[in-house]
Amino acid sequence: MNDYDFELDRVLSWLRDEEAKRVLIEAPEGLKQKIVAEVLPALGSYTVFMSSKPFHGACEVGDEEAGSLGVDHVVHFGHLQMVARRFPTLYVPAYYDFDPSPSFAELDILLAKGGKNVAVAASVQYLRALKPISEHLSEKGFNVMVENGKRTKAPAQVLGCDYFALTSLAGKADQFLIVTAGDFHALGAVFALNRELLQLDPYSLSWKKLDPTALRSWVIGESYAWTKLEDAAKVGVIVGTEPGQRFLWEAEHAAAELRRSGKHVDIISASNLDPAQLSALPYDVLILAACPRLPYDDADSFGKPVVSVFSVLFGRPLGLRDWLNGNDLTVKSKQSSGVVEQGFSVKRVEKYSTVRDPVVQAHGSPLPYRFKRLSKC
Repeated sequence: MNDYDFELDRVLSWLRDEEAKRVLIEAPEGLKQKIVAEVLPALGSYTVFMSSKPFHGACEVGDEEAGSLGVDHVVHFGHLQMVARRFPTLYVPAYYDFDPSPSFAELDILLAKGGKNVAVAASVQYLRALKPISEHLSEKGFNVMVENGKRTKAPAQVLGCDYFALTSLAGKADQFLIVTAGDFHALGAVFALNRELLQLDPYSLSWKKLDPTALRSWVIGESYAWTKLEDAAKVGVIVGTEPGQRFLWEAEHAAAELRRSGKHVDIISASNLDPAQLSALPYDVLILAACPRLPYDDADSFGKPVVSVFSVLFGRPLGLRDWLNGNDLTVKSKQSSGVVEQGFSVKRVEKYSTVRDPVVQAHGSPLPYRFKRLSKC
């Protein structure tokens, strides 16, 4: 039977062993109704709070909410852990169990004309489907290739901001496939790879072929915003405050480079990444140093041009692809070595002062490229 595995036995065992009393439940919107119906009734011996926060990804946490409610433990459904938590937290991926075998005949036809090296990946809830798919492909004579992501917990797992499980195999694999629902992860994979990919929808059990032409709006949108950034007088750099979306390092260095080019730049913190609210700010262009996908998936929701912070750092539109492929943004200075939080990871770079435009004032531009006009990119 197709259904989500909420692992109730593991949840109850963990809460019992932890001697929990007050528990916060976190889950994405798509799982909340089933959790209310199937999970909450089993937690009657605890004081339970169900968070209304949407939890779009593992990058979002409810630690402030947990603290304000006085809870002692958190159970997070729908993701695997990506960032450190202030409270003891159990992550339950809520795997969707289904049989992909009815889709194999279609898959065989789609793969028939390609090479034998096939890289496979899935978003977290559909990872279990990769085992029967891989076994089928092996029986058909394909070499199945699996790699780890950079910020993921499971082999072959992808996130909306981490496709290294696929991109790391770009020089070895002939064909790529992903198991995921909707377009979000699939389009992100095509963008990161810049190659054709096959997607299995776990609910319809149908495959579809995606290629970079599906991202025409992304390319046109940020290229247009980049031309507006050339002439912008006032620029707002939006830095997210969610732990997994806090690209503070990138925001500060992008602001320094833009100021160096003569622009007025302010850095604005945002816990609520609402396009309408952010668009109301008095800036000609917004640089987004928060969820990396926001400048692409939600560009049309903003009332003004938006550019990814990674495009500024790499000096060209679609700089997010450089970052997704692991290109280095390490900054070197003459000061002693230290550790600076860089988005999802901790990267060793040189320490720098936190005064206004410190890197530019002390050491010149820290970036691998100067801010340049689109025509020169």
